[in-house]
Amino acid sequence: MAVEIVNFTINQGETWSEEVIPVALHNYSGYTGRCQIRATAEATSPVIASPLVEITGEGQRFSLSLTAAETLALPVGGTTVSSTTVYLYDVFLTSADTLTTTKSAQGTITVIPAVTR
Repeated sequence: MAVEIVNFTINQGETWSEEVIPVALHNYSGYTGRCQIRATAEATSPVIASPLVEITGEGQRFSLSLTAAETLALPVGGTTVSSTTVYLYDVFLTSADTLTTTKSAQGTITVIPAVTR
């Protein structure tokens, strides 16, 4: 299975949801997913957030989401709204019947800071 490379942008403080539609068709029905956002790919890098992974589109795709409170808690650097912070993420999906785990998506997530609290 091919790993999708998809980059996202999150506005801090907004509910965020994105659907990933794999180029290679595959039925993900019965799969579970996990996703982590980190500053670096190193094992010692703390988890910044763990988006919810849901299988959608009759098993043909999956979505990632964070609540408004979760995106507001994403650390951002800088002191202006143009000071964005870039993180890494990946998604692993596990088949319920064979327990096979595959990396299904990866990329960057750019967080745009919010001013209003």
